[in-house]
Amino acid sequence: MLKLSKQITASDLSKFGYKYELDEMWTFIKMKEDFTWITYAIERDSKNVVGFLIGSKSKANIRPLVEEILLLSP
Repeated sequence: MLKLSKQITASDLSKFGYKYELDEMWTFIKMKEDFTWITYAIERDSKNVVGFLIGSKSKANIRPLVEEILLLSP
């Protein structure tokens, strides 16, 4: 999953003033105890994914995405 995620490019966060939503989900392969988090941001009206992160659910991991979205929100 991590190998595939590195091949995906996120959309450019250039829509100033639009409304964005952040959400998260977790997933696993084979073992429920070995899961990973996917945090993503979507533009509310178009439902386009404008950014995502795969990894731990820590403040340090999701901070870059949150800061980019906060800069764009009205």
